[in-house]
Amino acid sequence: MLKHELSDRTSVWERIKQLRQNDICELAPKFRKTVEAMQRDWKNVGPVVQAGKEYPFDPIVFETVRSNELQRIYYDQGTTAARYAFFSWHFYGLAIDVVSESMLWSPPVLWWNILGSIANDN
Repeated sequence: MLKHELSDRTSVWERIKQLRQNDICELAPKFRKTVEAMQRDWKNVGPVVQAGKEYPFDPIVFETVRSNELQRIYYDQGTTAARYAFFSWHFYGLAIDVVSESMLWSPPVLWWNILGSIANDN
C-alpha cells in the first residue's frame, strides 16, 4: 500500500479520479499534434459491426500525463510494471490511454483493431 495508506478501495478510486489527467494540451507538442490528427480521423469512422452487433466507435482520451503519485497507485494495484512515473512515457507527455466513451475498456476486438490502425497511420 502507499505510504499515506489509503483506507479502502473507494478511497483509492477517488484519489485516482483526482489525479488522472486527460488534457491533451499537457502532451509534448509534436505528440499532441499526432493525437489531434488521430482525433480527426476518429470522427470519420462509423459504428463497428462485430458478430452481427453494432458498437459505436467513440474513442476518448482517458489519460495523458501521469504524476508519480498516480503511477505509484497503479504500481501498488499491479496495473503497471513501472514503480515510478519517470519510467513511463506518460510522465513525459508521450503516451495516452484511449478508451471507448460508452464501453470504457470493454469494446469488441474489432474496435481496438480500428483504433490501432488509425494510430499506426498517424
